[in-house]
Amino acid sequence: MTVLLGGEDTTANTLSWTLHLLHTHRDAWAGVVRQVDQVLGAEPLPATFEWMRDFDQVERCISEAMRLRPVAPIFLLERNTDSTLGDISVPAGTTVLGLPRKGAVDTHAVADAGEYRPDRWLAPSNGSSGAHDTAQREMLRASAPFGAGPRLCPGRYLAMLEMKMVLSTIAKNFELLDVSTEDGSPPKERLAFTMFPIGLKLKLARRQSN
Repeated sequence: MTVLLGGEDTTANTLSWTLHLLHTHRDAWAGVVRQVDQVLGAEPLPATFEWMRDFDQVERCISEAMRLRPVAPIFLLERNTDSTLGDISVPAGTTVLGLPRKGAVDTHAVADAGEYRPDRWLAPSNGSSGAHDTAQREMLRASAPFGAGPRLCPGRYLAMLEMKMVLSTIAKNFELLDVSTEDGSPPKERLAFTMFPIGLKLKLARRQSN
């Protein structure tokens, strides 16, 4: 029950951000449609786990949206043992506020860190060890929308499965006409239980041929 309830706002808001970013980056959306058509064929929606595993492009689009717009921008942690971070003492029992968005969009580390580029989640090519590639790998490691370590979100895989199912079903059956605010301005954010976009509206049209 905790996993299901905790995943309501998080998956819904992440899907909102992902659809908005895909609408404003049509090449990425076209890549999603091509992959979904290839995997599903004539089927209208994914019906097996095997098909879900083939949606790697869909997953990259979600991961990139979560890097830019994580719905949990603050983590509250408690240190179990005495430690130091740099030259700062962190005694046991100290409450630590983690800000996962900061490092994941750090343009000082990667010049295009603020841009939506799902292909940055592709595995690095062999021998890729340049300064830019190293900085990009560090930036991706800084993206931790589900947390990390022993406190990793237990609903991570269920959430990804749900989001891949929704996006692939939309891509297979509908044209993405518009995902924007009423006046066309960038959506503002509000923090409640999660960080969510304000005023986004989705407009779809059924695809004429699949």
